[in-house]
Amino acid sequence: MRFFIKVVIIAAMVYFGAPHFGWWWIAVSAFLGGAIIKSSGVQSFFAGAFGVGLIWLWMALRIDIATESILTQKIADMFKLGHVGFIIGITVIVGGLVGAISCWTGHNFRKLFERRKRGYYN
Repeated sequence: MRFFIKVVIIAAMVYFGAPHFGWWWIAVSAFLGGAIIKSSGVQSFFAGAFGVGLIWLWMALRIDIATESILTQKIADMFKLGHVGFIIGITVIVGGLVGAISCWTGHNFRKLFERRKRGYYN
């Protein structure tokens, strides 16, 4: 359940912050999502990837449809990719990786300030 909450919070922060800040806002919002909501490191990594990746996919498709693929097609032709889907896919992968690493970093930042239970070997 925390995984889905973290994905929704990261996606909302990316969506509402993107028009006001630069592309780097995805890293800040994923970091905050990883630091605020407690979960495992793997869950934080994938929550950041899905939260940012899904919003970037939606925004890239929305812009691509609104502009009738003019710019995307020119970029695909310039890199000799042949289809605009590759450009959108690369965009989603790069955004997802930035979100994943940022959210995982936020998770590790949170762990710095948590108290550890004294175990047998501590």
